[in-house]
Amino acid sequence: MTGNRDKSQIFIRGLAIFGVFILLAISAGELPGPAGKLVKIDKAWSPETPPGMTMSAGYFSITNISDHKMDIVAAESPLFASIKIHKSTIENGVSSMHMVKDIVIAPRETIVFEPGALHLMMMRPTHALHADDSIPVTLDFADGTRVNFDLSVVANKAPS
Repeated sequence: MTGNRDKSQIFIRGLAIFGVFILLAISAGELPGPAGKLVKIDKAWSPETPPGMTMSAGYFSITNISDHKMDIVAAESPLFASIKIHKSTIENGVSSMHMVKDIVIAPRETIVFEPGALHLMMMRPTHALHADDSIPVTLDFADGTRVNFDLSVVANKAPS
């Protein structure tokens, strides 16, 4: 009988140690598994839009801090009906914008979403957004990983 009790106590201690490990990993923003350390997002912002505007844009830099490529395939926010990844280009003096299917980020690479280049095209907001508001965004990756972050709404210009 004592042997079974010892095995149960060892199992419970092991489970408790594993639980502490998971809580520490979650609080550090990382989870064990194939994704490991994923991405770092900086300078996330969106310009304030005039009343009645039906779209806005989201800008940020994203660094792949993992050891494998990360492939962004979609984005969403509860504050917009849809979000697409777009890229603006200028060819022969003509500006154009087109949707991008996905963004592959190599290990240790940083991709910048900025005005006149890559950006999140956010369509049909649920309500007017003003300076100092926050826009929750989720990026979906090809491997099933989801990363949440907030865009800060700023008045009339890019934050410094």
